[in-house]
Amino acid sequence: MVDVTFIELARILISFAILAPSGHNSQPWNFEITDNQIVIVPDMDKRLAVVDGDNRELFISLGCALANIQVAAGHLGYNSEYVYQDGKIVVSFSQQDGCADNELFAAIEKRHTHRGEFTGEKIPDEIEDLDFEFVLFASAMIDYEYIMELISRCMGQPAKWKMTKDELINLIRSSANLLDDRDDIIAYIDSLDGVNGRTEQQIKDGYEVFKAEKYAKELSDVARKHDLETNAVMLFVNDIVERRIFDGEKLNELLEPLDLGWRDRTRKETELMNDLVPLLKRLVPGQEISGLKAYEE
Repeated sequence: MVDVTFIELARILISFAILAPSGHNSQPWNFEITDNQIVIVPDMDKRLAVVDGDNRELFISLGCALANIQVAAGHLGYNSEYVYQDGKIVVSFSQQDGCADNELFAAIEKRHTHRGEFTGEKIPDEIEDLDFEFVLFASAMIDYEYIMELISRCMGQPAKWKMTKDELINLIRSSANLLDDRDDIIAYIDSLDGVNGRTEQQIKDGYEVFKAEKYAKELSDVARKHDLETNAVMLFVNDIVERRIFDGEKLNELLEPLDLGWRDRTRKETELMNDLVPLLKRLVPGQEISGLKAYEE
């Protein structure tokens, strides 16, 4: 389990609220957090004066955000009640016995708009299975530091607000801010049986060690696949990562022990780089490696 204060719980619920559909994707909401409440505030700067002159769609959009909050709260084990006052929606929470098994929670991550009449027809599997990482509407409040802080309090400590390991993983999957590290963080969490009182910094250090070991194994597998020395492949990759430059001469040196003819050598270069490029991109997320474009196309 993960100990969660109400502020943290509210941030988690808001991260699901902002995934709600809204009129023309205007997302006309702001959120305020008080002692035990989330306040949904209409953002009138995003009102659509021409197509929504009476703000009907705007308030329907706020209702959708409210619905996501209530579904997510129930899934996490909390009752929610709301009142509309002074032009705002005020949502209060209390702990309930157990979590609501609600299929709607899983649907929050799949946003679908249909302007036609509802027919009851099932959504095609190819649409239903779309990877949510392409829906870039995740909360800016959920980032690497925040997730590491939650992990540092993982497993079995009693608290008023709690989140399971699976719920933490679902939170990470829903956040576009974690796309670069998402799979590694999830694998790291899955590897943890408990944190045994480790500090946040120790959790971060553990994650870095986990990631380094994971990449080392991947490099070892690539080296074995292409009949190369593991240390030679690691040195080749480390040089690229440190300099942010791909050096074709060093690739030639790496393949030289194979004693290949030019045709087989060209084929081997392509096959090797096809395996290394995804790894290199994960090692330097969001950064360009000079000279690598030829193998990215």
